[in-house]
This record gives sequence, structure tokens and C-alpha cells, in this order.
Amino acid sequence: MRVIRERIFITHTAPDEREIVSEITILNQSDEVLHSIFLHRPEFMIGLKILDEKDNELPFYTNQFTRDLLSSKNKKDAMGGGPYSELLKKMEHQELYLLWIRLPNDEPLKGYESRIIKLCYQNQSKIVKLKFLESFEHQKFLFSIPKFRIENTKYAGDKYDIFYIITSPEGYSLDYKIIKKVKIIKDNEIELSQKQVPVNYNGRMLSIRTPAINEEIKFDMHYNVLPKSSERWFYTVTVFSMIGVSIILACLSSKTMDQGILSLISSKDMSKNISLILNTIQQHSDTLFGGIFTASLAAIGFMKNFSTNRTRFWFLIPMAISGIGFLIKNIT
Repeated sequence: MRVIRERIFITHTAPDEREIVSEITILNQSDEVLHSIFLHRPEFMIGLKILDEKDNELPFYTNQFTRDLLSSKNKKDAMGGGPYSELLKKMEHQELYLLWIRLPNDEPLKGYESRIIKLCYQNQSKIVKLKFLESFEHQKFLFSIPKFRIENTKYAGDKYDIFYIITSPEGYSLDYKIIKKVKIIKDNEIELSQKQVPVNYNGRMLSIRTPAINEEIKFDMHYNVLPKSSERWFYTVTVFSMIGVSIILACLSSKTMDQGILSLISSKDMSKNISLILNTIQQHSDTLFGGIFTASLAAIGFMKNFSTNRTRFWFLIPMAISGIGFLIKNIT
């Protein structure tokens, strides 16, 4: 039996939540009828559920049970090793997890027959929020952007394609960076070309394929789920407009600042007109400060989703400036 294809579907139900389905196509290359199959995985899978192509749930033995059985059958030779020694060593150091899957009694895998096995599990990597200094591209600094990692190893001798298909929620887009795509030859890492690892990307969906070669392949990438461009620009313009207006209003509400502005104007008529405008602003500044404060507070209250957690803090800036401007205006 061998794997002939693997497709890893990563579907986001929310920016910080994802469901993973690893769809593996296997082929029985012998005449033997198989009632069990073995699949090795590079990492532990949280909440694992195994389904067949008809979405029937399949039972599987624990990794510990499989390891104990292999240990009992690992007859050591004169050199102190056995046929399963290397496999057991990797399992012991949690470098490999072996899945022993039982097929239905009435639906074994017959000779030269193929079948799809689905491994369904939850996010297995730690979700990291994008750091502020990393987030200036695409206005990410205004939002809480989760940073996900995909790290996978295809072992030497396993000649099959691996597809990574990532889908963001409605109203969100993906931003990605491939960190590593190498094949291992005699302990040397050789970079795979863009032709060998094609990428299809349309903003909301990302598809990457690693080639079917005999060598070991190490693949590592990061990606972010962020609000779509129009929403990012809306919040960017709104936040900085509120900050700008609150700063200008705070400055114009100060009598000292007004006197400084008027002293720079030589024309008496213009000075009189500007003085009238400044007096009008000062008369209504308390109302304007209250409006900015209320609008910012309302914006914070309306933002409920994960992505705008950081945006709420940005709206505290015009609130603080308005509060300070109000105090300065009424104290001086």
C-alpha cells in the first residue's frame, strides 16, 4: 500500500479559528486484501476524527498501543537493532505519529484498489498575533491579525503530491510567506523552484503544491487572515481622521495657540475674519469635543469581531486628545 496524493484543506470559520482536513488517497499495490492501513504523520493532531470517502467514521488505535505492539515484535539482531528500531525511536521522540486505522469488515481495501481517507482535526499550531513592527504592510497595525504556521515533512521514499488549500472566511483575505521549500539530499537542503512548487492565489483562497519526488521534502510557511482591503482602508481613514480632527480642535481651542496664529497674519481684514472663525470654534468646542468622544466610544462599542480588537485601542487616542483639549480649554 502507498499514498498517491494528499490534499490538506485548511478552512477558516473565523480569522482565529480553522478546521483542517487532510484528504489522503491510498492505493493497494498488491493482491492482498487489507483490513487495516498505517499512515505516519509528523505531528500530533488535536481532536482527530478519521473518515472514509463516504464520510463513515473509522476506528483507529492509539499511538501508544501501536508503539507497544511494534516493540513486542521488534526482534533485535546481533547489532542490537531491529526492523522497527528507527521507527520506534522517532515515535518515542514524538518526531512521528503512526496511525493504525481499521477498515470496515465489509469494505476492506482489495487488491489494486484505491481509497480516500480523511483526517479531520483542529488547529494544531499556536496562534500568534502579528507584532506591531511586522504589521505596517496593508494597514495591519490597526487590526488584530492572527499569524498561522504550516510546517510539514514528506519523508524520503514517499513519492506523491501534497496540496495545501487555504480558505479565509467571507469578508477576509489571506497574506502569506513561504519560509522554506527544500528537498533533502545527503543531509543537504536544496531549494525547490517556483515551477516545482506552484502557487495559485486569488486573495481569499490559496493553493500550493509540493512535487511528487522520492526525496524528503520540508515545507514551512506563515500566513495571516486579515480584513479585506476596503474594510482596512475604511478603518484607517476613520481612525486617522478622528485623531487629526481632535488634534486640530484641541489646538484651535487654546487661546494661546489662537493668539500665536493671529500674530502671524499681517492683513487686518484677514486677521479679523480668522479671529471670528476661531471664536466660533471656541464657543462650540465643548460640543465638538463631546461629539468626537461619543463617536469614538460608539465605534469601540460596535466593533465586536476578533480583527478589530486592536482597532478599539486606536479609537482611545481621539478620546484622550478630546478630553485633554476640553480640560485645557476650560482651565486656561
